[in-house]
Amino acid sequence: MQVTAVSTGEEVSCDVGIVVHPVNSPPSIVVDEAQLIEATGGRRVVRSHEDIFLAGVYLLADPDEEGFGDWFGDNVHTARLHLEVSCGSLSFGRPSDRDYAWGVQNGSIAGTEGLTFYAGDGSKDPRMEISSTLNHLNVQLRRLYYHSGGGCRGKDIRMSLMLDDLGNYGAGGPLQAHAVATWKVLPT
Repeated sequence: MQVTAVSTGEEVSCDVGIVVHPVNSPPSIVVDEAQLIEATGGRRVVRSHEDIFLAGVYLLADPDEEGFGDWFGDNVHTARLHLEVSCGSLSFGRPSDRDYAWGVQNGSIAGTEGLTFYAGDGSKDPRMEISSTLNHLNVQLRRLYYHSGGGCRGKDIRMSLMLDDLGNYGAGGPLQAHAVATWKVLPT
């Protein structure tokens, strides 16, 4: 670009970079049905008082994050995730005695660093609402457990997820993605 002062005729030139921000695209939640079937014993049926490891069943993505390399995804792109189960509870990792001191939760459950909890604490919660980077949320979903409990005997279980991109990148405001997975707890 070249600029000329009208009164003096002095000229100055410089390079100008233009950054174009795209329109915000919606995030997505992929449910791996084959992994869900495997996690629930091949039939989408579980026993009461059983811990079901749901690693690999859910994957979060946002096309607005693509093309920026790992730094952007690891440090900038924050999203909010809502998880809810109709009966039973959810945990990031399997809760154990070491997470508690004198019967009280001791700090944070191992491995939940980097998460901000708005509902639940990551240990046997029927509902969790958390925010973090997409990469970190996906790591936590690889540690996800479902705990059926005794009150779920004979019930159809519905686990719902909602991912909000918080309007982090691009024009258009916050956008959400929704996903549901179902299975059944045996009556006995």
